[in-house]
Amino acid sequence: KTRHGIGIIDEIIQEPTVLIAGNNANVSGNEQSWSAYYVMTENDNDTNAVSFSIEFKDSAGNEGITRTDGAVGSVRFDKTAPTITAVTQPWGNYLNATEDDDDKTIAVTTLNVEDGQILSLGLNGKNYDGTINDNSVNIVISGEDLRDLTDDGTSYQISANVSDAAGNAATEVFSNYFFTYDKT
Repeated sequence: KTRHGIGIIDEIIQEPTVLIAGNNANVSGNEQSWSAYYVMTENDNDTNAVSFSIEFKDSAGNEGITRTDGAVGSVRFDKTAPTITAVTQPWGNYLNATEDDDDKTIAVTTLNVEDGQILSLGLNGKNYDGTINDNSVNIVISGEDLRDLTDDGTSYQISANVSDAAGNAATEVFSNYFFTYDKT
């Protein structure tokens, strides 16, 4: 969805008419606080700024100044999914009894994920979250959680999930290789 919040207005107005990408938007709100959205389609172009305009009348029926594009900001349609490019665990194919004594940091790199987005790692039924900064994040898994893994030949793999600010989800990615927990 592309959304454009019309915002708080300094006087009471009637329901405004909002066009996004040349299409009538769904408008909701009341009196001085309005928002509008239009659901973009797969055929809409995501390489250019999305046009929009807002027309309104005050409560007495006097027309306000029509606002278009740059007069009220800009909107872009983003349908490009981000990418998780690597999930790197520091212990290799085996996690041993010495390595599980300390917390371990999993390094994840991404592409097209805005700063501040939350990336989630999954391991052994638990989730670990970290905040993307400059298309990367380091997430710590505690030694205690590592020691909770089963020492019976079970292979483990770390999963990673993230969405960009527009809500496009990356394809779930798994660590570069499986590993086995070996206490001995």
